[in-house]
Amino acid sequence: MWVVRRLEVEHGSSLVLPSPVLDLAVLASAIDVSLRPLRGKQLRTDTYQAKLVKLGASGAKLDTDCPLLMFDAVQVTMPPKTAMLDALDGRVLTITERAGWRTAIVRFGGRDWDVRARLELLSCAGRGYARLRPEGLLSPHGESATVGHSGS
Repeated sequence: MWVVRRLEVEHGSSLVLPSPVLDLAVLASAIDVSLRPLRGKQLRTDTYQAKLVKLGASGAKLDTDCPLLMFDAVQVTMPPKTAMLDALDGRVLTITERAGWRTAIVRFGGRDWDVRARLELLSCAGRGYARLRPEGLLSPHGESATVGHSGS
């Protein structure tokens, strides 16, 4: 698998493509998540702890001691307070290592509109625009946040 970042065109000019995870927002405080790597076509039973430090509808940046490699498939499980009931499938785009910890950028795949909206709301909550409570997400004004389609 290749990630195309720049395309050379005729006459020496080039076309630079935007990052696939442009919408990552720095969270006010890290969110503890669990991470399960996929090796081959098997979901491994080992679960690793990770700290989500940036989040967006397209992916996340997280710190972990999980032995990840570039392009590994992973499942990210969010804590119950986030109201994200299903694990998020993703692929590792970049890895950096320091002092035994790895920082990974993971791009999520296969999200429906409800999951995408919930991730966007959660990334806003992490920046202080909305609040979290054990029952789930609240809008900035304290009312329950509706995530999904509205009927007309």
